[in-house]
Amino acid sequence: MSISVVRQQLEEFQREVLAGHCLSDHQTQLIERIADDLALLCDDEELQQQEAEDGVLSNQLDQQAVNFEQDHPTIAQIMRQLVDSLSKMGV
Repeated sequence: MSISVVRQQLEEFQREVLAGHCLSDHQTQLIERIADDLALLCDDEELQQQEAEDGVLSNQLDQQAVNFEQDHPTIAQIMRQLVDSLSKMGV
């Protein structure tokens, strides 16, 4: 698994969010923060190493996928795919 796969999933995630889902301000802020963190992670090997050690972003994505599951299953599914991709990369 490569970082390019994560980038593609991140783009899909952002497209899905922009596709007109009715999100609360809080949900929108969470998603924006996650997307920003993922973008930074893709560009920084040091952050990738840190994520591999502590898994903070992966845990956050996993928790948010549960929160989004009922009302926004597509967004939740993409979040889980991102977690899986990060895990397969060792991140």
